[in-house]
Amino acid sequence: MARGPLAAKVFAPAAEELGYIIAASNNSRNGSWQIALDAADAMFVDVPKRFFIDTSRIYTAGFSGGSRVAMGVAVITKRVRGVIGCGAGFPNTPGYRPTIGDKFSYVGLVGDKDMNYQEHIAVENELNQIGIKNLRLVFDGIHRWPPAHPVKLALQWLELQAQQLGHTVGDHWSAHQAFELLRHRADSLFGANRLVLAAQAYQQLQADFEGIADLDSTTKTLDDLRKNKEYKKQSKIDQRYNQKEKEHQYKIGEAFTQAMYTKLNTRGDSSLKGEDWWQKEIDLLKKLSRSAQVDKSNMALRLLNLIWAKFATASFNYFAQGDLESAILFNKMWLYVEPGSQWGHWSIAKVYAKKGEYQYAIDHIMAAVEKSKSFPVKLVVGEPLFAPLLEYPQIKTVMAQEDRKKLP
Repeated sequence: MARGPLAAKVFAPAAEELGYIIAASNNSRNGSWQIALDAADAMFVDVPKRFFIDTSRIYTAGFSGGSRVAMGVAVITKRVRGVIGCGAGFPNTPGYRPTIGDKFSYVGLVGDKDMNYQEHIAVENELNQIGIKNLRLVFDGIHRWPPAHPVKLALQWLELQAQQLGHTVGDHWSAHQAFELLRHRADSLFGANRLVLAAQAYQQLQADFEGIADLDSTTKTLDDLRKNKEYKKQSKIDQRYNQKEKEHQYKIGEAFTQAMYTKLNTRGDSSLKGEDWWQKEIDLLKKLSRSAQVDKSNMALRLLNLIWAKFATASFNYFAQGDLESAILFNKMWLYVEPGSQWGHWSIAKVYAKKGEYQYAIDHIMAAVEKSKSFPVKLVVGEPLFAPLLEYPQIKTVMAQEDRKKLP
């Protein structure tokens, strides 16, 4: 989304601790590989001019579409030691995907409710097959930048990989500290009864720290865990819901392709999946998301995230193409999934404003403001499409309230 300061803020605590320089782009965003790669080119030129850096210790990172760019840049340039991919995996373009012989390490960071959760599992499997060292870190969350602590673990692990290959590592890093942090993560997962993830974490410790740390207690814990009936039960449940999720993803993908073709105008054809079908599917997933069974709930939440993301992206594209009616229809489906989304309301308000239907635009601006006390109302003034709305009483009232908040 071309939000450099946000990206830098995510990495700042770990970077300060380990001695990294962070360079974040204000240009790279979803939608254009050319813009993203131009931004990467500019950064490769600009950063060494500003700072005296070790060019053998360059890492790339990104979130969602930016995660794909981070991987693409590593593959294309051959100048990157490691990649941190957050909330998404590889580019679809073959020339930008990793292959046997690529020399970087990879950390995937993904929320347990992220729509791309299954993709990160597939990424892990593919990287294992082509011999690229990798680590998958799962945190509690939706499709968003990870919290600071998983990012810290990612950097610690990447330094470990560098050391094992005989590369230079930071002065502030130690294998002992990395081991303790990663072991604490495994112990925390075990303590939280997330036994499948705990087993994966202990197994990773064994692979990464053999000959470096004392692994006796880790080995015993892992052996005991694998014999544990609850672990076996959770493992079966995990496999079952992973399979169910893939089946749902396929069904949703087919239905969405149909939605793009029909633009949800099914004209009463019962063989086509229109708005009614989508609403029933969404209602079912919302019901499942309230389940007390964590695996079922997380699966449903990931699928709901997938649906709104597809409709949101399509709405943005239709808006850019000038197809405002389709943009509105798809944005409404987004809001059916996420009625509380302030950005969903903001987006459809822009479409209505562009269409000249100002009252609808105002209604959705008001909804966006009401959904969050911290909503940046100043954006209303900064959005050119909303210029005709600034004299309307409701907008004037909101702006006046915002001005009063600023008074001492």
